[in-house]
Amino acid sequence: MSSHCQLCGTAKQEPSQKFCFECGCNWAPDEVLDQPEKLRIFSNNLYQAVIRSDHDPETDQLRKMRLRLKVSYRTYQSIYSDLVEKLKIAEELNRFKLEFNENLLDAYAGQDTFLQFRFTNLQEDGEQFKSARLYWDDPDTPDNMDFNVKTQAPVNSNSKAMLQSSHVFQRFGPKSIDSMILTVENMYGEVSEFFVESFTFRVLNPVQQVVNYNTNNTSVNIEGRVVGDFTGLGAGGQARSDASAGEGKEPRWVTLNVRPKIHPPQDIERWIQTEVAEISIESEISQPQPQSADPQPAAAQPAQRHQVEPQAIPSQPAEPRSPAASANTTETINISELS
Repeated sequence: MSSHCQLCGTAKQEPSQKFCFECGCNWAPDEVLDQPEKLRIFSNNLYQAVIRSDHDPETDQLRKMRLRLKVSYRTYQSIYSDLVEKLKIAEELNRFKLEFNENLLDAYAGQDTFLQFRFTNLQEDGEQFKSARLYWDDPDTPDNMDFNVKTQAPVNSNSKAMLQSSHVFQRFGPKSIDSMILTVENMYGEVSEFFVESFTFRVLNPVQQVVNYNTNNTSVNIEGRVVGDFTGLGAGGQARSDASAGEGKEPRWVTLNVRPKIHPPQDIERWIQTEVAEISIESEISQPQPQSADPQPAAAQPAQRHQVEPQAIPSQPAEPRSPAASANTTETINISELS
């Protein structure tokens, strides 16, 4: 009987073999493996490694991690298979383009800033996207003021939809939009989330806006004569002119890159128990059922009785009697008649 290495899955020559000739693993038969908390750490690291790179996840670093966290090969295969299925859905849904209009108008802290995104369905087979949703959790605002916008209707193939709404930024200065999430859903109910790459723009100081207004409407009067018009000069005048210059201009669309956001199993303990149970059931079904050396001994006895019982009651006529027996019978009858 052969067994398999719990780390690499290689078949051992003998069950009593203390270490694996392939990977050198020396886990004992009663080694405690697949503890839920360690599985949660491993699955998170595995998902990040696969999503951020295109190479085979079975690297030396992951193997060392499995060895340290004591993750069995069977459990690793189950987690990896679940990841591959989710990546397939994300790959099928990643047929779109997301753009941002960087020509912002009146981006001042504490005031409405109009943010525009453009979603394009790049599918050539006529498939629709049921919906597209953008969400950004602004750390400076309460949850009910986060940026959250969704398409109003399905997006046809080779069509565009606007994702736009106003947002109030609490502080001025350079603003980096990090960890924005794009959620797309097709007409078959398949949903996938994507991280949107970070992008930046500047939010202006609202006090500076007031100073600019006063400075831009200032002239110098000497003895009743206007000798100079200093419109547009002063502290912050250049910033105001830059903001005003954007008014009326065409949008400047820049393409934003995205990458899949795959969630590891939430309840890892229950998920692993379900996977192991399914594997055990499949193994029992695939194994041939052992046959008994004397199949159904009780059923054979009625068959024997069926063969013997007809012999106990002859169905054929009685055999002819011997002459001696006939003579004795005749003699008996004659004596009876004489009496």
